[in-house]
Amino acid sequence: MITVRVWKACLLTILMGWMLLPQFPFAQSAIAFRNADEVLARANTLIATKNYDSAIALLKSAIERYPTETPLYLRLADCQELQGLTILPPMQAADPAAAFRRQLNRSGNAALARDLFETYGKATMYVPDIDPVRARVADLVGSQYPVLLGDAGPLALPGDPLPYLITLTDPQLPTEARGTCQGLITTNPLPVTPPYVRDPKYGTDHSFDADPTYGHWTFQRMLLAYDYDRQQRCWRLRFRVIWQAAPGQEDARLHLAQDCARLLLRLDCFLQAYTGLTPRFTTDGVNNVWLTEKGAAGGETYDDSIYLYNVGVPRSPTEWVRELAHEYGHEVLPPVGGYTMPEWDANGYLGERLFLRWLLVNRDPADSDAWVRDLDAREITSTRIDEVIRRFAALGPEAQDMAGTGKTAMDGFIGMACYLEISRGSQYLAKLLNVLGTPSYGGPRGFLETLAAQEAYYQDPEHAIVSLRLRELPAGIPLWVYLRDGVWMGEATGGAPGSVAVDGNEVKVTGATFTTPTLTKGWHRITLTPVGDAPMPDALKLVRQ
Repeated sequence: MITVRVWKACLLTILMGWMLLPQFPFAQSAIAFRNADEVLARANTLIATKNYDSAIALLKSAIERYPTETPLYLRLADCQELQGLTILPPMQAADPAAAFRRQLNRSGNAALARDLFETYGKATMYVPDIDPVRARVADLVGSQYPVLLGDAGPLALPGDPLPYLITLTDPQLPTEARGTCQGLITTNPLPVTPPYVRDPKYGTDHSFDADPTYGHWTFQRMLLAYDYDRQQRCWRLRFRVIWQAAPGQEDARLHLAQDCARLLLRLDCFLQAYTGLTPRFTTDGVNNVWLTEKGAAGGETYDDSIYLYNVGVPRSPTEWVRELAHEYGHEVLPPVGGYTMPEWDANGYLGERLFLRWLLVNRDPADSDAWVRDLDAREITSTRIDEVIRRFAALGPEAQDMAGTGKTAMDGFIGMACYLEISRGSQYLAKLLNVLGTPSYGGPRGFLETLAAQEAYYQDPEHAIVSLRLRELPAGIPLWVYLRDGVWMGEATGGAPGSVAVDGNEVKVTGATFTTPTLTKGWHRITLTPVGDAPMPDALKLVRQ
């Protein structure tokens, strides 16, 4: 495992190597100055007028002439922070020194490359006099740690940040959404800055003044988790994990905070790749996670905050993941609600199912994260996902029980949402949730009516096609499909359907195709029954004739 010291050295070596590339139109301007101090004076003038591009170009060219002048690197870091840019590439080199040597050789100045490598290119390399970098941290963080980090942000950020890579491999994702997401997590506890010493609900809300368990909480430790925004080319703070001092449990709480940060970065990566949705309650895109020593073991959301209560109570890996996925579901998924039990809205329980499913389909057996590696895939799939889909399939979208306010109705909606996400795709479900007029299942502009309107839009009269993915659905369930009026031809792929029934009536099957009778506009039930032990088809395409 790469050490924090080597990691920071690698960051700096690659940054320096990139700075030395012959790409700066202001290269001659640095030579016109008598020394580095004059360059800094000129750069400060440019920065004061917010002419960041010119200041950055000047400082980069000056570093080529004065490669050992630490203040140039520091001012360049400051300027890039102000501009909010980053060009830091992912750290994946097995041999940091060799990577640095290759970067330097690209500069075209072999002598300079050789001299710099001898001076700085060893695996434990630091900028000369690293203490000034630490001294600049106060300017970077102020009263709270930065939401945006530029080129040298990971180097200057306290808490020894280390990279965290998340790989998306689900073949159902678009090609551009697959690959590696980059994260950055501070590995050592940071002091809690003033805005986060007290949590927003139990630390400051006077309604808890008389409560001996929940009132007046204070927090002493913090970790930060960033992800890399490839479009904007910057590191964005996504989570603050904040916890209370626990004598004798310092290491355990630190490890828990790190596990939470890693999992939440992974969930955030999935959210962006699968849905494009963003957190609903934050002004800056950051969710705060509060780990408490008291309270009933469990979780809660409050505005932009997630609480995990009484974290000293042991949980299984699946339970830790479920709790965080549930609360993060409340933070990011548009709600369908109006339920009297188990809670008002269903987006927490739906978030559990979606995030757990995405964790499983993207899981690497060699994953280093114990929480993800040790998830019980069979229990999650059969009990938490397939079971609610079967409940929905047995009821149907328009059943009276689906429009109720109790647990049966909520489970029915969750099952329907999971069914749509698997059979129609995550973007399909996300778009549907995002355009709801009212946060209810039934009624005007509710979930069911909005779904029908969305299907009517997709099924234009001349080219109506509905494609269903069946491979990950529970075997043997009826397929519920909203169809326009008319005759539809069905074609199965990946297996012969055997017999087919439409709304309970068998239709003729020829090979892998069948034709429905004339249907009225609305919901229809299609049941495929393979012959003997033959597998279910992988997909079904319905085309209006």
